Amino acid sequence: MGVKSEFMKRIIYFFCTGLIFITSLCNASSNFHTLLPGWSAVTYRLNGGRFGDNLVSYCKAKWLSYKNNIPFVYQPFKHSNHLMLHTLEIERTKKVMQQFNKVIRLPSCETFHINPYANILYMSQWKTKVRIDWKDQKFLAMLKKCIAPRVAVKEIKIPSDTVTVAVHIRTGGGYYVDKVMCCKWPRRFAPEHFYIDQIKYLAQLFDNVPLYVHIFTDDPHPERIVKRFKRIFINYHITFGCRKKKNRHNRNVIEDFFAMMQFDCLIRPCSNFSRFVERLGNHKIVIFPRHVTRVNKNKWIVDKVAIRN
Repeated sequence: MGVKSEFMKRIIYFFCTGLIFITSLCNASSNFHTLLPGWSAVTYRLNGGRFGDNLVSYCKAKWLSYKNNIPFVYQPFKHSNHLMLHTLEIERTKKVMQQFNKVIRLPSCETFHINPYANILYMSQWKTKVRIDWKDQKFLAMLKKCIAPRVAVKEIKIPSDTVTVAVHIRTGGGYYVDKVMCCKWPRRFAPEHFYIDQIKYLAQLFDNVPLYVHIFTDDPHPERIVKRFKRIFINYHITFGCRKKKNRHNRNVIEDFFAMMQFDCLIRPCSNFSRFVERLGNHKIVIFPRHVTRVNKNKWIVDKVAIRN
């Protein structure tokens, strides 16, 4: 009897130990603080871009972690310390890096292989092709939990008795890289006529119901943009707003990011910053440029727009 009893105890012990281990494997990618011995993980290389570009790199690696069910290792970037992910994720430190046998940088092609059991830290790069399913509600819920403010951000006073419109105008704001990008990626720096045309469209769509239009921009002088718009919309039921002082491409980034999600409508360029505002927000209508045509060396017109509702 004693031998049988001891044998049964061992069976129960190994069964329970195995069950706990299997459960930990299943939860590896969703448990932000789990690094399993001998298992692989995924991280990302910083791309040198602005906030929206860094969110792209973060999400690509996060998606690979999610789909391959392996842990995710977070690399801090500018402004990320203001987000919940800075608290929730495993941060990439020297101690964390030492847990892996090697680091493999993922190529730009789509046919790479990830081995969850090889104790490798896979590093996603800017050109690594990762197709994220932005309709995956479980993944979006995970992002909304991580890409949320760690502390309360200063809110913009938004009128409650109007249709509210967030307009994201990217001019570069003195950021040296954007001086080059303006000509290379014109949909990222849409001309003012695009915003004017879409505000007119919304005014007509809502049958002249009062609109509140807030200009979000990296331009150091948003009040000048508002002044130009007011002249054009003088006969419309539209109230304009913007930040009155201390506006720059590297200020108010987090405040503007989350404030733009609170509006009914979003008019945006093809900027990763406001793409994420759309993905994480709940706007009734989103409008962005679909196609542009060059008029001359320094001038483009938006001739096709996309409208999502």
